[in-house]
Amino acid sequence: MRFRYATFCMLAAAFALRSLSAQAQLDATSLAGTYDISICRQSCSTGDKDDVLVKGKIVLFSKGLDKSERARFDERRFSYIAPQETVNACFVLDTARKSGIYAGIQKVGFTSWSPAGDGVQLSLARTPDAGYVATLGKVAGGLRGTGSSWGVGVAAPKEHTQEEIIASRSGDADLAKCVFESAEEAKTREYRTDPIRIRRNELADDYRRRLTESLSTSAVPRDWIMSVLIGAPGKDYSARFINSRALAVRAAAAAPNDALAQWVALYETASPIDDGIVADRDVYWLRLQHLEPENAAVWMGALDSAAKLGEEFAVDATLARMTSAKRYDGRHPDIVKAKVDAYRRMTPPNEYFVVASKLDSGITKQNDPYHFAEGYDTGIRVTQSGANELYSVCRTASANKNSVRMEACAKIGRLMIERGSDTWANSAGEQLFARYRAFQRRRY
Repeated sequence: MRFRYATFCMLAAAFALRSLSAQAQLDATSLAGTYDISICRQSCSTGDKDDVLVKGKIVLFSKGLDKSERARFDERRFSYIAPQETVNACFVLDTARKSGIYAGIQKVGFTSWSPAGDGVQLSLARTPDAGYVATLGKVAGGLRGTGSSWGVGVAAPKEHTQEEIIASRSGDADLAKCVFESAEEAKTREYRTDPIRIRRNELADDYRRRLTESLSTSAVPRDWIMSVLIGAPGKDYSARFINSRALAVRAAAAAPNDALAQWVALYETASPIDDGIVADRDVYWLRLQHLEPENAAVWMGALDSAAKLGEEFAVDATLARMTSAKRYDGRHPDIVKAKVDAYRRMTPPNEYFVVASKLDSGITKQNDPYHFAEGYDTGIRVTQSGANELYSVCRTASANKNSVRMEACAKIGRLMIERGSDTWANSAGEQLFARYRAFQRRRY
C-alpha cells in the first residue's frame, strides 16, 4: 500500500512539473515579441518628456538562442552573459535624460528574461557587481511594471530608486530585429560614411603623410621629432611605430641639449620591444635633469627607479629635489607651438579647404595649423606614466603615517596645482593634496 502511495505521489509530482513546464512554455510563447520600451522617473503616462529617462526596444524570444543563431552577431553583444545563462532577449537603449540609474549604460546587447507570474523579469544592464532588473506584468498592448538598479560595494547606486516601465508590443519576436544600433552608433555610422567627410580625411591624411616624410628626411634633428609628434597616417601601425622609435632615438642622440627630443625619446621607448633599436632611457632622464633641474617632472624617472629598488634614502632625496623645483612642466605648450610651426611650413592643397569648409566654416588657411595641432601630446603622457610611482610613494607614506614624506607630497601637489604646465598636472596635484588633507584629518 505504501509502495502504491509513493508511486502515486511521484506520478503526481511529475505531472505537476510537466504542467508547470507547459505553463512556462505557454507564457514564454505568449509574451515573446518586439516591444518599444520607456523607463520613466515617476510615471510614463503623464506625457511629460522630462520624466522619460531611457527609451529603446527589446525583443523577447520564447526559447534561448542556439550556437548558430549567436554566431550571426558580434561576440561583444554577449559581453555580460554568464557562461550557462540562456540568451533569449536582445535590447537597444538610449539615455533620454541623465540620471543615476544603470539602465542605458549598456546601449546594445543580448540578455535573458524569464516568466514571472503573468509577466516577465528582465535584466537590462549587468556587470559582475551591478545591474538593472525590470519586473513587468502583462497588460493590454504590452507589458508594464517597475525596474531598479542594484550593486554591491563601490558599485552600489548612490540612492535606491524605482522607475516605472512601459513596453508596448510592436511586432513578433524576429531575430533579424536584433540588428539594432544605438543613437550613438547611428551617428558614428553616419559620420564615417559621409562622402564629404571621407574626402576631407583622405586629403588631410595625404597632407600629413607628405609633411611627415619631408620632416623625417630633413637634416635637422628637431624636424625628426616633429615628424614623430605629428605621426604619419596609415594602416601599418607596426612599421610606423618602429619608424617613430628609430627617429626619436636618433634625434635624442643627435641633439643631446634639446629637452623636447629627450622627452619624446622617453615616450617612444617606454615599451620594451626587441626591434633592434638601442635606447638608453637612463641617459635621457639624466640629460633632462641636467637641462632643466628646476622642473619637477624630470625627476620622475629617478623616483621610479629608487622606489622599485627599495632605496628609501634615494626616494627621500628625490622627493626633496622635487619639492625644491620651481615648476612642473610636461612640455604641453612647447609641443603645441612646435606642431603649429611645423604645419605652417607646408600648406594643404586648395581642395582640402574647399571640402573642409563644408563641414566647418571656421577652417581657413590662417587657422588650419591650429586645427591640425590639436590633440594629446607626448610630453604629458611621459610625465603621467612617471606620476604612477609618485602616487604610490605618497599612498604608502600615508598608510605608514610617514609625516615627513607626506609633507613632501603636499609640496609637490601645490607645485603641480600652481606651476603645472597643463590641466593634467593641475588635476594630479589636487589629488596629491587631497590625500595630504585626508592624512592630516586622520592624524589629528
